[in-house]
Amino acid sequence: EDKEAPTKPSDLKVTDKTDTTVKIEWKASKDNVGVTGYEIFVNGKSIGTVKDDVLTAEIAKLTPKTEYTIEVVAYDAAGNKSAAASVKATTKEGKTPETPTTPEVKPGTVQTGDATPFAVVAMFAGVSVIRVKKRK
Repeated sequence: EDKEAPTKPSDLKVTDKTDTTVKIEWKASKDNVGVTGYEIFVNGKSIGTVKDDVLTAEIAKLTPKTEYTIEVVAYDAAGNKSAAASVKATTKEGKTPETPTTPEVKPGTVQTGDATPFAVVAMFAGVSVIRVKKRK
């Protein structure tokens, strides 16, 4: 039985931001069996997960000119969770929406074992269409 939690994601940083989005990236966690994925939190609330080979995410539907605490937690198949890596980000100034929105996570670029980024594109009507291109 796996009782060992993954290591905390390292080097969490904001790579880009707009008035309603924040892009983040981090370095992979390690685990005695294997990391299954990463859970993303905004101001302490879970907004979604990304798979273990995804080390970037875009957090959308944020409010302009607002500071957020963003956390990333690694987890393994047994449900063990790492400590949270944390970063603060303030969105740029913009028009505040009339209706409040709930932040959501959009997975970023998939990372392979040799850290070569791949772009994964599109899923339609239950049929997966994946185009993989190596970046130059």
